[in-house]
Amino acid sequence: MHLLYRVLLLKIVFIYAISDDAIKVAETLERRVKLFGDAILGFSDIEQIYSNDTIVSFLNFTAWNHVDEIVQILEERLAKIVDVLKDNRKIIEKAHSNNEFKVFRDPDLCCNVQTSDLELDLQFNRMVAKSLCFLRSGSVASTSLDKTYTNVFRDNSEKSMFLLWQYFGDASGNYFQYPAKKSACDGKAWNDPRFQQWFVHTVVPKKKNVVIVLDTSGSMSSSVNGINSTAAAPTRSKVAQEAAMTVLGTLGTTDHVGVVIFNISAVSSKCSPTSDSQGIHMMVPATHDNMGSIEDLITSSIPAGGTYYGNAFLKAFQLLSRSKQIDPKRFEDSLDMILFLTDGMPEDSTRDILEELAAGQNLMGHSVHVFMYALGNEFEHTNTPRSFLVQLADQNNLVLNNSFVPQWPILSSLQDNKKPVGPVGNVSFIGNVDGQRLSQIMGEYYSHFQVVSGANVTFSVPQREPNMGLKMTLSLPVLDSGGQFLGVTALDVHLELTFYEVAHFHLGKDSYAFLVGDSGVMYLHPELALGDTDLEVYTLDQLEPGLSPDAIYNITNGREGQEVIKKSVEQTLKSAICYYKPLSGFSANFTVVVVIFEDDIKQKRLQSADSNSFPDFLYHRQGFINTSVVGHDGVCYRDQALVIPANATIKFAPGSFWDLEKSLMYEQNKSYSEAHSSFKNTTGFSQHAGVSESVAGDVLLMNKIDEHWKVPTDAIWRYIGTENGVFKVFPGTLVPDILYDPREDLWYTAAVGQSQKYMFITHPNQNTSIVTLAKAFHQTSKLVHGVIAADITVQHLMTFLYNTAVRVGHFTDTAWIIMDDKGSLLMKLDHTGPVQISAHLTEILPGVANWLLQKGVLQIDWCTDVLSGHAHLSYSLDTSGSVVDPGSSDPCLSFKLVSVPNSNLYVIIYKPSTTCKSSQTLCSCKERCSVCDHQKRHTCQCPCKCSSTYMDRCTHQINKTSGYRPCPGPHKHWQMQSLDSTNKSSTVQPCKPVCTAISDSSECQATKGCNWCSGGHYKKLPLCSERCVRDRQEVKYRLACENSTFQLNWTALESKVLQIAKKRLKLSSRAIVQPQVSRNGKGGVSVMVGTNDESEVPLSWLTLLSDPIKVTVWDGAGRSTNLSLVTNLTEPTDARVELELRGVNFTHKLEAALTLRNYLQKQVHKLVEGVTTTEIARTVSGIWPEEDRISFWLEKPKDLKRGEFTAQLQNFMALNGSDMDTLGRNETISGVTASHHYSSLCPTNCSRR
Repeated sequence: MHLLYRVLLLKIVFIYAISDDAIKVAETLERRVKLFGDAILGFSDIEQIYSNDTIVSFLNFTAWNHVDEIVQILEERLAKIVDVLKDNRKIIEKAHSNNEFKVFRDPDLCCNVQTSDLELDLQFNRMVAKSLCFLRSGSVASTSLDKTYTNVFRDNSEKSMFLLWQYFGDASGNYFQYPAKKSACDGKAWNDPRFQQWFVHTVVPKKKNVVIVLDTSGSMSSSVNGINSTAAAPTRSKVAQEAAMTVLGTLGTTDHVGVVIFNISAVSSKCSPTSDSQGIHMMVPATHDNMGSIEDLITSSIPAGGTYYGNAFLKAFQLLSRSKQIDPKRFEDSLDMILFLTDGMPEDSTRDILEELAAGQNLMGHSVHVFMYALGNEFEHTNTPRSFLVQLADQNNLVLNNSFVPQWPILSSLQDNKKPVGPVGNVSFIGNVDGQRLSQIMGEYYSHFQVVSGANVTFSVPQREPNMGLKMTLSLPVLDSGGQFLGVTALDVHLELTFYEVAHFHLGKDSYAFLVGDSGVMYLHPELALGDTDLEVYTLDQLEPGLSPDAIYNITNGREGQEVIKKSVEQTLKSAICYYKPLSGFSANFTVVVVIFEDDIKQKRLQSADSNSFPDFLYHRQGFINTSVVGHDGVCYRDQALVIPANATIKFAPGSFWDLEKSLMYEQNKSYSEAHSSFKNTTGFSQHAGVSESVAGDVLLMNKIDEHWKVPTDAIWRYIGTENGVFKVFPGTLVPDILYDPREDLWYTAAVGQSQKYMFITHPNQNTSIVTLAKAFHQTSKLVHGVIAADITVQHLMTFLYNTAVRVGHFTDTAWIIMDDKGSLLMKLDHTGPVQISAHLTEILPGVANWLLQKGVLQIDWCTDVLSGHAHLSYSLDTSGSVVDPGSSDPCLSFKLVSVPNSNLYVIIYKPSTTCKSSQTLCSCKERCSVCDHQKRHTCQCPCKCSSTYMDRCTHQINKTSGYRPCPGPHKHWQMQSLDSTNKSSTVQPCKPVCTAISDSSECQATKGCNWCSGGHYKKLPLCSERCVRDRQEVKYRLACENSTFQLNWTALESKVLQIAKKRLKLSSRAIVQPQVSRNGKGGVSVMVGTNDESEVPLSWLTLLSDPIKVTVWDGAGRSTNLSLVTNLTEPTDARVELELRGVNFTHKLEAALTLRNYLQKQVHKLVEGVTTTEIARTVSGIWPEEDRISFWLEKPKDLKRGEFTAQLQNFMALNGSDMDTLGRNETISGVTASHHYSSLCPTNCSRR
């Protein structure tokens, strides 16, 4: 009984203790996180700058004007690109007509591009050679455009930032491209331009429904050279598989494909609506994911058995008909075909085969072309098998091969045998000698359709280009002088850049834009991420089901209009207006659609209140390209990236410019001198640089934070982004992504999404050693205007949190888990110290996660990635500000969960235990979710993915019913430009190490600029830091009047000063004020001010203590006098400024020129008016030129706000290096000093002069 009582008492004490800790944790961490965040970010100062020094006005916004402007820009841009393509065609046709095609040499082949010729081109984000290179279809001599035409294509590329590859493929399989890149020259059919999507789609732009039928009978295991051949050669099965792969390569994402393999029986390809469901025998869109399963079926076949055509045709038509029944739209205005490959005559009845084919054509509306491919010499023995294959392909049209074709008999599915069964196809007999050409022969199936030779440009659907994102191909057929098809010329454009105004549409919080192409194909949409994953093709009705049928018809048919729609935004149904307008003059029927919410129609215009003086600034590329801007002495490298440690650099998002292409030329440095002069022209900056007034306002305001950023804080990078797309980073570096927009980065969106909180953001997929701290800042309008952020080391954050935790935590038998609001763990704190943990709560504390899940504190969030078809499971935490306490006797549930107010951090205080009573102590932790039911909200799983129930991969439909939520696009943390080690100049030295990344005290102390902090705040866990937290500060008081003759009893004054200091800080419960034993050498008294929680002494306390202290003293005669005591932070009442002009002797000059003194006084007034305010300039007095110096006095105006006079005195340093007119001759000011004085605080008998 006694033992049971003790155990129960211990449990009660533990629960009470951690409850008490939880409350202290919330209070302490909230205060410390704010102080920490303010110290790292300088947040308070920056928000004050944007609040006090800005003028915000709202512009009238007309939606249709905005849409018209976007459409006009895109029409002009796209027209220029089309002109380039047409000019390329003219050049090729003219060169061919003039017999200027040349035989290209082996060194000119793409596979022989020399590494020394490659250079990094940010337009392609890869290494390329600025020349043409060639590929040929065989080993024979091939001709193409001469390499001397390189300049034509180079000029195209350099004049337009939107162009990527330019290329041409001819009807013989020869190919050239600009710029050159390393490519294989293996002669394989899939490298032949004739079998590429861009070539085939140009020749036959219609969508295609293709069923490939492959014979897998036993004879297919024979050598392609013949059944009895002994020569080394691939099997018929192998070349058949390669031929099928070649056909697949000709298909685009708007085409559909199916496969049938047959011998005695037949097997057709399947489609699973989700990867967890049963397969359906139907055709699939020719997308990347679907192609994988099709290829698996092709390559998995093993030759065996006999040859039965009937079953094969039955399965082929079942694929076609079932697909048409499920999705009839894909068969509208399409080319439907069966490509049937066999190496032997059928063993089943020819009548039965014709019956299956006729029945299938009836189901398909007699639309299917049949292409027969007969492999091997076996078909040459007699005309009977040949004529039957011709009969199958001819489809009772009686026209194939211009020879007698047997008429089809009357069948149960063909009552009138005088009518065609279907459209005419083709038959190809491939003898043994040509067996290895099967890929080429089958790959040219499309050539039997009418070749398009018109002037209309063909636009491809969006495709992925490695390292570059989305691209679109524009192509045209090329004809010879006789009008015969010669080949196809094409060029790729960067889709995201070409339609930048749509892809990066920014208006308010929820409004968005998208681009629709021919047949309603979606080219750009917020739900189609702009990352590196392969793109699937979706249509307007799939991604925007809320549009009415009339609106969908109008948009897909190139009509203009608008419609009010309802959209779900963050679980709330909101009204918006959908505006749509087509781009005129293009065959692709592009239409721009903008969806605008009422809350977003206010557009801000930002101006600085101090707009008269525009600062010089460093654009992010200038410092690294033009050495006259920043010399090598001012550059170092960190993490293989160039850095300017003493300066910040600025980058504008492309959308910040009026002329997008001009901005991109700046980014590529193709117009560097122009960009440099524009950015240096600070008079009328916005006009010269081509940016809006709001962007210019941001640059001006950002200039005021430079001094804050130069104060050491241990941040690796500090940066700021604004709603106008302006990005500034310190220390300065080069941002390689020409499309980088801070508004689309994770740190920005996360901070704006929770604008009142300090956000701690980890980067598990990029750099686990850093954490980003970010917070949104506001303007006088109370609207978010931007985000200030910094990258710090994880070690820095762990040290801060641990040293804070030990003040309120009892780590003898408890531990802390610190995580973000998604349940992602940052670290664990216990008696051994802090440990970084990159995992999820469900994995580390499954019992806790389970309990929180059942109580609704931890909530499941499902989203759907429309590109991959996956559903992603994640979590969110919400305690509503309360302490969560299970109150359980289960050791695994003895914990407290508390949120850190005004941040996205949560803390779990728990007692580690291996003995749990609860059965729910495990969570399924697999990459693939064990349960993929969106309705089951209480099943504990680690973050995972599975096939989305909202996606149907077969019909390519999205079921946007209740619960559907698209996954956000991929957010990438901004990156620096990495240097190739071979390009690193030997004169560029490594930057100073990041102090907080050093864990050894000796190494820290040996590193210049680093300090080993081990006392006060750091006494539990030391840190190597640029600047240790100062939890104690000495404040020294002295007489304001330096030349005072009064003799003071400082010992008697000490208690009075201490009393006043305590009174000034009495409102702060954290302040400790104590007398300092040592006194100033020149007479004075000091007090020591500190914090009771070992946090940094706030500057605001020191400012309060800096106000003058009035004291009364008596002389020997009993007369009293009032004196003032000041500190080094006390605002001066006046100042003496001294200008040094070396080589000038004003004493001698004044003797020779009697008017010089008055002239110099005017010049001094002129200089002062140029660097400070009018109010301060009016106070200039006591101008005194003597020897090589001119001195004068300034007084603080009465109405000047606190700190402004000191700040204005700093502006006088800008006079250093400027010229001064000394009556007919300019002299250079070589030195400037501004000393603080307190004359107005001194007795009248203490003169300042």
